[in-house]
Amino acid sequence: MSRMALIAVSSMRGTVAPMSAPRTAADRRAPLRRVAAGLLLVLVALLTLSACASSTGGGGTDGGTDGGAKLLHYQRVWPDGKIEQQTIFADGRIEMKHGEFLERLTLATADLAKVQDALKQPIPTGSPDDSPKRTLELADGTIIEAPKPEPGTVTQLLEKLLDTHTVG
Repeated sequence: MSRMALIAVSSMRGTVAPMSAPRTAADRRAPLRRVAAGLLLVLVALLTLSACASSTGGGGTDGGTDGGAKLLHYQRVWPDGKIEQQTIFADGRIEMKHGEFLERLTLATADLAKVQDALKQPIPTGSPDDSPKRTLELADGTIIEAPKPEPGTVTQLLEKLLDTHTVG
């Protein structure tokens, strides 16, 4: 068949276009397969995203269910009204707020062990008039007003963590 036989003239516009070969059933299903493959890819991506969000506790403050129980909550209030606080979870995650800024960190295993060991020690307290005003809430719900940041105490580690984002 010559090249001329494959060209048809469109009567509506007067343009020349190549004639297409007759489509088979497999050719007609190809676009449908591409759409199905794309939808499957989107579904896999959404399921992966959902699994990642649920494995990290979903970003909530309750700590999720897998080792994310709250270990402690520490807060300091400055004379100018600025509030800084942090919540440390048993799995090492930290939610830290400096005023209106929220940060999420994760402690290294060794640093988490330091905090847990320090929690086993007595927590000295100061005066309620100390500045800044400090409050420590333990996992069992015990609230310690005016914990004193003496060397080697959990309060000192928490102060350092708020200031430098490290305990080491």
